[in-house]
Amino acid sequence: MKKILQFFLTLIFTFTIANVSAQGTKKKTDWTYVATCLKIEAKPTVIDSCATVTWVINSSSAYTGNVLSYTFSAPGTYQVCMKYKNSCTKWDTTICKSVTVDTCPCSFTPYIVLTTDTSDCYKYTYTAYPANTSSAGKYSYVVNFGDNTYTTTRDGYHTFAKNGTYRICVSVKYINSAGKYCVKEYCKSITVNCAKKCSWTTPKISFTNKCNSYRFTTTDQNDSCVYYKWTIDSGLANYSTYGTVAEYKFKTKGYHKIKLTYYNSCNGCDTTLVKYIYDTCMTVCTWANASMSYSKVNCYSFNYEASNLNDTCITYTFMVGNKIINSNRTNSVYFTSNGTYNVGYRFYNKCNDCDTTIWSKLEINCFANKCNWPSNLGYTTALIQCPYIKIVANSNNDSCLIYKCYINDSLVPYYGGTGRMFAYKMPKNGTYKICMKISNPCTGCDTTICSSFTTDCIGATKCNWNNFGWNYSSQCKKYTFEATNSTDTCMTYTYKISSTSTSAPTYLYGRLSTHEFTSNGTYTVCLYLKNKCKNCDTMICKTIVVNCNSTKKCNWNSPDFSYNRSSVDSCMYTFEAKNLNNYCIIYKWYFGDSSNTNSLYGRLAQHKFGSNGVQHIYLGLSDTCNKCDTFIHKEININCSGVGVHPFEANQIKIQPNPVNSEFYINVNQSSHIVIYDQMGRIVSLFSLDGDNLSQKVQCSNWSKGVYFLQVTNNSQTRKIKFIKE
Repeated sequence: MKKILQFFLTLIFTFTIANVSAQGTKKKTDWTYVATCLKIEAKPTVIDSCATVTWVINSSSAYTGNVLSYTFSAPGTYQVCMKYKNSCTKWDTTICKSVTVDTCPCSFTPYIVLTTDTSDCYKYTYTAYPANTSSAGKYSYVVNFGDNTYTTTRDGYHTFAKNGTYRICVSVKYINSAGKYCVKEYCKSITVNCAKKCSWTTPKISFTNKCNSYRFTTTDQNDSCVYYKWTIDSGLANYSTYGTVAEYKFKTKGYHKIKLTYYNSCNGCDTTLVKYIYDTCMTVCTWANASMSYSKVNCYSFNYEASNLNDTCITYTFMVGNKIINSNRTNSVYFTSNGTYNVGYRFYNKCNDCDTTIWSKLEINCFANKCNWPSNLGYTTALIQCPYIKIVANSNNDSCLIYKCYINDSLVPYYGGTGRMFAYKMPKNGTYKICMKISNPCTGCDTTICSSFTTDCIGATKCNWNNFGWNYSSQCKKYTFEATNSTDTCMTYTYKISSTSTSAPTYLYGRLSTHEFTSNGTYTVCLYLKNKCKNCDTMICKTIVVNCNSTKKCNWNSPDFSYNRSSVDSCMYTFEAKNLNNYCIIYKWYFGDSSNTNSLYGRLAQHKFGSNGVQHIYLGLSDTCNKCDTFIHKEININCSGVGVHPFEANQIKIQPNPVNSEFYINVNQSSHIVIYDQMGRIVSLFSLDGDNLSQKVQCSNWSKGVYFLQVTNNSQTRKIKFIKE
């Protein structure tokens, strides 16, 4: 049997090599060249990554490379040969040609004359030499002015846009009557330094203040070339900042010098304004009237109020223990468990930089201890995209829990379908009270957890978004998105990808982001831009049609594989791919038993199973020419002697965390074969865990949101676990 198998393997290998060679001979190549004076440039007409090119001149000198650049020492006719060899198709050839070269008529000296125009400091007249005065040949010119502008006119004038040092070059080409030509270049540098006066629009410094906190403003020149620098003498040290607005809080009394410099970077001119102010607002804080009071709503709900000190410099911070609850003078607080609580207000004078805190104790004893709540009970609040916020209750293993979210006492509907996720559109800037009521109908008890969320992103200052945008490039279903004209470090970027289906959108973060679509279709891609310095944002949306069905390029011709058990060893099997004879295809085998952790390659594979029962065999096919792949899966019932069976402990299979976000860990207690697939049954990952490595980190940031299944096979037993990708 072994000799027969070797015979067939040899026959298949010989046929494959013959087929590859036959295909390779169909590819034809040649080479072309350009001769300029004594120099030639030569290259093949067909080239790929598998090819090696060697050039031979007059059967002696040899040069390796796809492009030959060679200068001959004297005029004459030379034999140049290209040796072309392709390591992939196992095909090579040699093509020789006669090349004639001659000397060039380069007995001239190019130069250029530039003269400043008396009417405009930035304007220059120019003339390139030599001139076309001989009937024996003709000159042509290319003048580069060093500011990304060119001309083919021999003389004329050029106006520079701004001051600077420029390298002026003229390239002169001469062709004689016999058709021979040569090119020479001449360069020189000039410095343009023209002072231009700036016209400023009513420059001035204005300010408003609350005690020692000042806001300085100046007249906006509405010119992108102009920037504004403030220098503030604080009495302790100088403080500098940029922009049309500057804010500063003085720490000392007395006179303070405010200096503002306008500078036009395009015209190179500036002007300076100076203003002096006298501040006497550094006073001592007195808190004689600071107090707090409260009223009881019910057993666990109380309303608190701080005394109104009628001072716009005063801020109020409400605290329970060491936790800050809100920054309002009046507050409502909901207690969720029995105990003694320290409740207080912090009074802070932001003008004089002083504060005081008043505390009181409160006893709560109204909750029956019916429920043993999980230790991670709570929720998180995050800004999705102004004005939307997302509230997500912490995940736990108690299936009895029911979640309800309230914002300012209004019930918020579910978002995302998990029962613990909520989204809310904020109507205006301000502080919102967010409460999560968690009920346990199994034990008949509930609890409520509240916090606050403050936003100031609605109706933010407008930004000039005229020059902003984004582009994309793609390779089949893999797309790269890139924001353009945006190098400001104040910017944040969020891409939102939505489809016509009901599935949740996908979010990408960063100026340059990559996403691979899992299916064809029409998608709306929006780039959300936010300037966190100016507190303004915008959204730019485009429609993308993904129509790249990878299997459309490949004709798999009903791929299959067969298997046979050895007559000598009942645990040894031979596997063979069928209906596939393309040399572009790579074969990769996966075996689901614990005795094999490494994949096997090749159209034929042998594997000895280490356990009985139903085993999963996968054949991965990858067409490297057409860039597409597929999987074939079969189940085999193995029943051979000499293998043991280990108990399957399902409670030792763990996914952490669940739900998952960008990555998660799989832990098992014994060697297992792992398959992860989505709701449609499509495999997204498969691997084996064995020996000392019984844990695996899985990256899933590019997976679509939804439900996935983890299939764990150990010996003859299989268990499936469901988890969620958020």
